[in-house]
Amino acid sequence: MTAPPATNFDFYKRFNAELLVRLNVPAKDEIILHIYEACRKLPWVPYDDVKTLNRLQCQIGILSNWDTSLRSKLTNLVPVKFDQIIISGEIGVSKPDPQIFREALRSANRNASEVAIVGDSLR
Repeated sequence: MTAPPATNFDFYKRFNAELLVRLNVPAKDEIILHIYEACRKLPWVPYDDVKTLNRLQCQIGILSNWDTSLRSKLTNLVPVKFDQIIISGEIGVSKPDPQIFREALRSANRNASEVAIVGDSLR
C-alpha cells in the first residue's frame, strides 16, 4: 500500500486491515481501531542527530502532509526549534501542490533559490 498525500483515520483503517490480513489475523473493526488508538498515543522521540539542527546558522522549518495533530506531536521534540511549521491539514493543500511550497517560502520570507528541501521519501 502506498501512502496517500495526507494520512488520516481512513488511511490507517485500510493500512491496519491490510496488515492484519497479511499476518493471517482476522481484520475485525475492533482490532483495527485498537491498533489505531494504541499507535496514535506513541510518543515521538527525536534521533540524536536531530540536535545538530539547532547548531545550524539558518532557519529550520517543517513542511508536512499531516493533519493538525502534528503541532502537538512536535512538542516532544524539545531540543529542536523550528522557525516555520507548515502543515497541509491546516492550509488545505498538500505536497506536491506548488501552493504549499509557496506558503513555506512566504512564511520563511525567502525566495526559492535561498531554500534547501530535505525530504524523507523519494516520492
